[in-house]
Amino acid sequence: MIIFLAIIWEQTNTFGSILTKLWIVVSTRESGFSIVSSNFMGIKEHIVSSDSTGMDELVISSDSTGMDELVVSSDFMGMDELVVSSDSMGMEEFNDVLSSDSTGMDEFNDGLSSDSTGMDEFNDVLSSDSMGREEFNEVASTE
Repeated sequence: MIIFLAIIWEQTNTFGSILTKLWIVVSTRESGFSIVSSNFMGIKEHIVSSDSTGMDELVISSDSTGMDELVVSSDFMGMDELVVSSDSMGMEEFNDVLSSDSTGMDEFNDGLSSDSTGMDEFNDVLSSDSMGREEFNEVASTE
């Protein structure tokens, strides 16, 4: 197991103000990397990734504008992702996508869909139309 630790201190002069940022980078060959950065302006970011491809990453960021964002993704293609965000304007967004692939097929909502494509299979089984009743009665009468 190889562990790499780097602490980098940056100071830059921008429009008369000094921006100080502290970067802490921890890296291992097996588990990927973790980056934590912070500065006095209130910008904080925490990135954890299990490998260099970006799979199983967790990103938490907060800045002085009040924007908070939490992103959890099982892989770099955006599969099985959970996104929660809030900003200083009071806007809140929650997006929970349980998708089997990057194209958005087989989403969680597909199972509960009641549109005209026939996705509402649960209601089809409990259908009260004459064809459904006849089939039920035929099965019941042969027992």
